[in-house]
Amino acid sequence: MNRAASALKAGIVAADALSTVSPRYAREIQTPEQGHGLELLLRARADRLVGITNGVDYSLWNPETDPHIAANFSRVDLSGKRDCKLDLLRRFGLPEDLDRPIIATCGSGVTAALDAFALALLGRGDVSVYDGSWAEWGDCDDVPIATGDP
Repeated sequence: MNRAASALKAGIVAADALSTVSPRYAREIQTPEQGHGLELLLRARADRLVGITNGVDYSLWNPETDPHIAANFSRVDLSGKRDCKLDLLRRFGLPEDLDRPIIATCGSGVTAALDAFALALLGRGDVSVYDGSWAEWGDCDDVPIATGDP
């Protein structure tokens, strides 16, 4: 990367903070093996480089033991998933058709994108969409959930 123009390099130089998907990856990208020519710069900016674990804490979010879902299930025994799906459909006032797929996302301003995705994926309409606040469940402004025939 010496003497080469790079938007990534400029971003690393100008950033107030740098984050990666894990503490381990933050260390790895400071090595010649994983730094891809940016390792010296990343080491120079190490005081601003943090790794934030990307993923789910399965000790908390475990469908085998979660007391907050309608039924527990595992990789070996998926029978509880149908009960959970039915509970979700009922909570959002969607048609109770267990053979229809559900597409859900959590975020602010994602309704239009989900509508377009659902229609493209599901084809000929017949899409039910819940577009309301999920404030009681967490930090999401909109929780669009679409169901429809595949």
